[in-house]
Amino acid sequence: MDKKDYYINSPVAWFCLLERERERGNFERAAEAKRELKRLGLTIRYRGKADKEFEKQTPEPGEVALFENLCNARKNDNIIGIFKSNRKLNEAGVTVQFAEVSGDG
Repeated sequence: MDKKDYYINSPVAWFCLLERERERGNFERAAEAKRELKRLGLTIRYRGKADKEFEKQTPEPGEVALFENLCNARKNDNIIGIFKSNRKLNEAGVTVQFAEVSGDG
């Protein structure tokens, strides 16, 4: 897999873009990042009015690192790591929902 394909299919890269564009007020680009995360099987929700209106909201410090930890824990089937990272993100006002993946392809 080349570098471009890696980033196109990286939930962490799309989450970083989502947060950056929300901070900048570029809600069209943030919505694109949110759609790409959905394509990768992740639904991101923000508590409060920020989700529906995509209003500017500053992410909590370490939010991207927590998201990366969550993705890595999921990839490695680390249930405790998934729980801890997801709980901390939820405390910061971010809900991450993974789509169920079936083996039927």
